[in-house]
Amino acid sequence: MKMRTSQDLFDIMVYHTLQQGQQSLHENSGSDCAYRGIAEDGANVRCAVGFLIDDLRYYEGLEGQDARCPCVQDAVTKSLGVHHLTSKQIQVMLAVQSAHDGYSISDRVSSFTDHFKFECRRVAKDFNLEFGFDDPELVQAVEKKYLAHVASLATAL
Repeated sequence: MKMRTSQDLFDIMVYHTLQQGQQSLHENSGSDCAYRGIAEDGANVRCAVGFLIDDLRYYEGLEGQDARCPCVQDAVTKSLGVHHLTSKQIQVMLAVQSAHDGYSISDRVSSFTDHFKFECRRVAKDFNLEFGFDDPELVQAVEKKYLAHVASLATAL
């Protein structure tokens, strides 16, 4: 099995959440965040950690659980094809999840994308990670890495 770094997980979560540009909300409540949910415009979306969970490993019972929950960690490890997550990886997932979910309780003065970028810059600093999502060349590098991640998930199924 292949090991993923904390930077890899951070990049996948941040890249896709920024590409999506919207928060993932639970279909029934419309206000609680969800691994698989709906956006304000009705589109099907995922939360940041939800991008680490493939459709085969996703199930409704994950909703309402955060990244500390063994069921979420199991879904992520199986989706990524890794044996385990390090303590740092779990903390990074939890911090990015908080950045995503925190927008629902903010005063919404800024856009979701601005809020998420601001919070993820802080996460990167706190965990000694790179935040390259303001540099188009680094975004392209992350995109290539992510596309390789998607291809590896497809061959694993």
